[in-house]
Amino acid sequence: MNSRFGSNVLSILSLAILWEVVGRMMDSTLIPPLSKIGAAWWKLLSSGKLLANLGMSLTTLAMGFLLAVFVGVVLLIGWFVCLRLTLRSMGGVGLLLANAFLASLFWLVASWGWLPIDNVAAISWLGLFSVAAILAVGMSWSRWRRSRATPPA
Repeated sequence: MNSRFGSNVLSILSLAILWEVVGRMMDSTLIPPLSKIGAAWWKLLSSGKLLANLGMSLTTLAMGFLLAVFVGVVLLIGWFVCLRLTLRSMGGVGLLLANAFLASLFWLVASWGWLPIDNVAAISWLGLFSVAAILAVGMSWSRWRRSRATPPA
């Protein structure tokens, strides 16, 4: 027998024994013993309920996964369109300068103590707002510049 296979089997058996012992010592609602789980599983399997519920669960899982993939692809396409329009109107250097400006502004605000550095949620929202603002300005920059360059008729 392979020693790696033996150590894997020994680990699984040790975990099962520990689970059974802890399940019998503690509240069985929180951690049910492995023997009760096996008995309930066998009862559901022999009655046919397990396979019916497994089919419904797998169908729900597949539909949710397909929906998430679709939404993710749509968001990715939208992200690339926004980024391309921003790069086309502002250029790479303009995008870099806008990021540097906002980063230095946030650093200044944080050094004054107005921005809590230890609050991860606030920093995340600030970063999300910054990216959205840069993309919004970048996408509308060329249109705004054209409207200012051409005199009204």
